[in-house]
Amino acid sequence: MTSLLSFLLFIELWKLTTSETYMVAVKGSPVPSTSYGTSQVGIADWRDCAQKCLESSTCILAYSSTEVCVLYAVGDVIQVKNDQEGYANDKEEKVAFKVQSSADSCTYMASGLLDGIVTPYNKEHIDSYEIKTTPEFYTIAYTYDSNMDKCGNWFEPKPQCSVCTSTMFSSFLKQEPTGTVAEQIEFVSWSMCLFECSSRPDCFMAAVDLGSNKCKVYNYGGVDQFEYSDAPTTFAGGLKYTPASYTCSSNFSSLSDGRYVHTLTSTPYSSYQYNGTAVTWIPRQSCKDADAHLYTGLPGCFKFIRMPWPIKHPQSYSTAICVAFGADGLMPIPGAGGYDVFYAIKPLQRTVDVGYVRDNTTL
Repeated sequence: MTSLLSFLLFIELWKLTTSETYMVAVKGSPVPSTSYGTSQVGIADWRDCAQKCLESSTCILAYSSTEVCVLYAVGDVIQVKNDQEGYANDKEEKVAFKVQSSADSCTYMASGLLDGIVTPYNKEHIDSYEIKTTPEFYTIAYTYDSNMDKCGNWFEPKPQCSVCTSTMFSSFLKQEPTGTVAEQIEFVSWSMCLFECSSRPDCFMAAVDLGSNKCKVYNYGGVDQFEYSDAPTTFAGGLKYTPASYTCSSNFSSLSDGRYVHTLTSTPYSSYQYNGTAVTWIPRQSCKDADAHLYTGLPGCFKFIRMPWPIKHPQSYSTAICVAFGADGLMPIPGAGGYDVFYAIKPLQRTVDVGYVRDNTTL
């Protein structure tokens, strides 16, 4: 494939040739919540900034302003603000997309060079990417290979977990996490760092200093402290999240409200508690309440509460009682083993409401 540096400055096209790789430059800036820069380059001229991206085999986007030049790897940027009507501030922010055009003829509109253009990539678990344009944003949609988790967008600070046993979600951090680093691997891109953690059963968190070349992997129990940041920094962190079957509402803010967040059943810790800074890990084989019980093969703790007979209350009353005891509420019986346990107590009373506690520390 021939690589050629060619610029579209706002609406002016210098050159377009079929089946070549181009940098298409427009006014705009990456949206911070879905963009993690791979490296900062000490270049003042925006053309040189775009040239650096063109020369890199992993770069998809160059961002240039009066202050900085930042390069973004394929997979590490999803949304870019479209400022085609004028600069949003005095930084003269520009972005240059790397695209491969197969157009049969020239066009003098940015949308013609970007919208719907599919660029092959075929590495780092990404097959290709396509840029879609609207008056507000440029959005990059990635096509992943079969090994990549397709559970939504890992870059948002809230997990997307409609079909997943576990997923990743990430945010900027105020500093690197403190704790024990299980392994450091070469940093190619933030998306690959997240994939590395997602593919390891023992991994809880991935973190990186975006100016370094190392992705740090932390296992369950290995993180002592971390603090997320609403504002962009040079540090990024991604958590593995195991959603409950009835909710997927956690984000970095809600994790710090004192709740117990459960983990994958294969880990030595049943859950953890995060207060906004420190992480407390709860070993799997324990129940806080002496009257709560563990059952072989079933995660969580169980407690049976005798209700007055005859029972004339609605199910919502039982749910309220469960929640008052610190349980997660009423849930289906979790398999044949659980059914045998509940069947054994049924002769004691004719109606049994089952409350199942996924987090084994609140009982």
